[in-house]
Amino acid sequence: MFDREDVRIKSGMTAQTTITTQSKEKALALSYSCVSFDQQNRPFVVLKNGARIFINMGIAGSDGSVEIISGLRAGQKVAYPQETK
Repeated sequence: MFDREDVRIKSGMTAQTTITTQSKEKALALSYSCVSFDQQNRPFVVLKNGARIFINMGIAGSDGSVEIISGLRAGQKVAYPQETK
């Protein structure tokens, strides 16, 4: 129910919205596609030098990113997973 009538809104119309439930400024984040999981379901990333770094993740973004709470520092180079054939 609307407080005032708006002639641009008609019965049967639909809309797409985005509701932000959490946000954090200056968070360290990376693409979720860079995150892998070991056999104990612990998340890790592989650095460009081949080292495996276990991480703790925070909130996920609607853009496919995930906050990194610990385990990775800003400036470290993360390798993208190789495509499997």
